[in-house]
Amino acid sequence: AKLASMLIVSNIGAGVQSIDEAIQDNLVICIPEAIHSTVSLNYPLGKFHEYGGSSRDFARLMHAGQCDAAVIHRKRIEELHAGWIHGADCEKVERGELTEEEGRCETSVKGGRDDCSMIKVGDVILSVPIAFPVHSTGKLVTPMSVAITKAQNAGEWEAAVKENDELFPKTMCDDQFASGRVGKEAFAGVSFIVGLGVAVGLIVRWAQHTYKLKHPPR
Repeated sequence: AKLASMLIVSNIGAGVQSIDEAIQDNLVICIPEAIHSTVSLNYPLGKFHEYGGSSRDFARLMHAGQCDAAVIHRKRIEELHAGWIHGADCEKVERGELTEEEGRCETSVKGGRDDCSMIKVGDVILSVPIAFPVHSTGKLVTPMSVAITKAQNAGEWEAAVKENDELFPKTMCDDQFASGRVGKEAFAGVSFIVGLGVAVGLIVRWAQHTYKLKHPPR
């Protein structure tokens, strides 16, 4: 099993679709200190903001304007869109560990907090193994394979997932994205392309019709 890290951006209409484009646009990218050295080595031209503490802090840093994007593993993105990270920040505000300005649990002078405005883009940037490998020539390979197959065929895996369903984050952002919540620039671009296609189609149709009138079949 591997932990995949991806790029997340805070502006749907920004047009950034990969970390290379983010670097080209000179965006500041938040990166947890645990993977900073690896990512910065692979992308030496990147403008990175390394941060310590919890990897979940990327959301607050982006809302505070310290970063335009972040490289974070997929599980954290799922927790973000499920509202778990926002909820954890709210608990910190209640305990006095964060100010309302930092956590934005309700609203602040900068406005409300919308974690659904942060979306993942591009391909996997970094993949980190999170399981111990079993040697192919070892004695554990066959019994482990048999045990896993039996559990899957008996439905034990699916049952375990259902019993612990509350442990898996569920997105709260589907309805917002399904309603066509896109950036103004992206919407304008799509509208222009569609309109251009319709115009070209009408011109071609008119040209064909005119040609047939001037050159009727004999």
